Amino acid sequence: MTREDFEKQQLQYISGMSGAWGAHRVYRNNQLGIQREVVTKRKHHDDIYSGWKNGDVSYFLDGDKREFKTVDALYEAWSQKNSADIFRIY
Repeated sequence: MTREDFEKQQLQYISGMSGAWGAHRVYRNNQLGIQREVVTKRKHHDDIYSGWKNGDVSYFLDGDKREFKTVDALYEAWSQKNSADIFRIY
């Protein structure tokens, strides 16, 4: 799969929570084994009307303990994992 095709893959909203500090949302693609998490803090703690700061995005790959900060880094790890899996089959 090309980088462009990888980036177009749909992620499904799985869960989220919101509190006085901010919000945490989780999106997944089970077929590819990838996950995107977004943590967004409130501008002012415990003030729901203060607005939001910019979200902090992290990506994860099933079976890999690392946290990736960019789609490029996630794609590289995903590609390496899948090429290694192909060689294991044969």
